[in-house]
Parts: sequence; C-alpha cells; structure tokens
Amino acid sequence: MQCFKRCALWLLSLTLLCAVLLTLVLSAMHSWLSAADTPIKADAIAVLSGDYRRTRQAAELYRQKLADYVILTRTQRPATLRMLDADGIFYPQDEEVSRQVLEKHGVPPAAIVMVGTDLISTAGEALALQAHFQAASADDSPKKLLVITSPYHILRARIVLRRALPGLDIRVVSSSFEEFPQNWWRDQDAARNVLLETAKLTWYLLGGRF
Repeated sequence: MQCFKRCALWLLSLTLLCAVLLTLVLSAMHSWLSAADTPIKADAIAVLSGDYRRTRQAAELYRQKLADYVILTRTQRPATLRMLDADGIFYPQDEEVSRQVLEKHGVPPAAIVMVGTDLISTAGEALALQAHFQAASADDSPKKLLVITSPYHILRARIVLRRALPGLDIRVVSSSFEEFPQNWWRDQDAARNVLLETAKLTWYLLGGRF
C-alpha cells in the first residue's frame, strides 16, 4: 500500500511537471513566432497578402511618412472565386480590396505599386519583391523595406524575405489591428493559425517551396 501511494504521488508530480512545461513551451511559441521589428524610415512598405488588417497597418505607417510608397502583391484567384467568375458574379481580387483600403486611409493611388502574378505563398511574394527591387534599383545604395504581416507570421516572413532579399535592410512589422493572445491555444482562430504556421515554417526549413 505504501509503495502504491508513493507511485501515485510520483505520477501526479510528473503529470503536473509536464503540464507546467507544456504551458511554458506553448507560451514561448507566442514570443518566438511574433517578435516584430521596430518600424523605421524606409524606402517602401510591403504588405503580405492574407488579411486586410495588414493593409490597414501599412496605411498608418505611410501616413507617419515612414516610406514613399506601398507595395501590394497580386495573389492567385481562389477556385471558389473562379467559380463565381464563371457564373458572371463579380467579386474583387484581394489586392484590389487592399488598394481600396489604402486609398480610404490616405495613401494616394500614385503611391501604390502592384507586384507579382498569381502568387500563392510567402516565398512567392518574396521572389516578386526581389524582382521589383532588382528592376527599380538605379544605384547601389542599400534599400530599407518595411514588411507588414500578422503577428503569428512574423518569424517565417522574416526568414523567407531575408533569404530572398539579402541586399535589403528588412524590418518585419506586426499589424496592430490583429490580436494574438498569449494563451493562443485557448482561442480557436489563434490555435489554428499557430498550428498552420508551425507546419509551414517546418516545410520551408526542410526545403519546401511553392
């Protein structure tokens, strides 16, 4: 009986220790994924596709005069929207909605630049930005780029973009219009985003590209 009690106490202690360690690891993932850079004066602001709140943040930074223009990426039209197209039902492309968000919040049309075609990933957006800056570079002076994305996407965006654009000073900035709770595993949307982001980052680091 005494041995049984000791084993039960040991198992309980081990379970509690594992629970504490798991909570610490899950909490650390929040900081690991979302450690953003401080915005600086840059040559341009690039908005990664996926959420119009990113575009809203870009407009805020433009109005603070942190860059001369904003870059939007052209994404691939989803199959569901192509179905609507076939039925003659109009639904705007993501970058066109983003353009309207920028203009609504003070970014003039002349300060909005579109890059890429049919992009489906952060890696694809990075290559489109690479092509833009290679074509636009008239001198060898270092260029600075502010990149706006969601809080949970900061780490992967930084890794992908800095690999694709080694000649640029890239600062990845989080959208302040999006919430990313510290206890993300208790929030359905946040949990889904973290799980997908972890899988996508792992795939990229293993050499996966789209």
